[in-house]
Amino acid sequence: MKTESNTENKILDYLMNGNSLTVLDCQRLFSTSELRTYISRIIKRGYNVVSSRVQVVCGDGHTACVKRFKIAKSF
Repeated sequence: MKTESNTENKILDYLMNGNSLTVLDCQRLFSTSELRTYISRIIKRGYNVVSSRVQVVCGDGHTACVKRFKIAKSF
């Protein structure tokens, strides 16, 4: 059986605390650009992860659309 990585668990903990992440956030906070891979694994573990597209301003002043991931709230 495959075990979850330490980085994966750190990302899950971060999301479970009500935070959201983009790939750039993940790079800055967890030193990895593989957020989509970790999100896929977290979803396979049964967590309800949702994403939304947000616009960000790039360093050159242009805007880009990126995905922001978070754990969906249960009601």
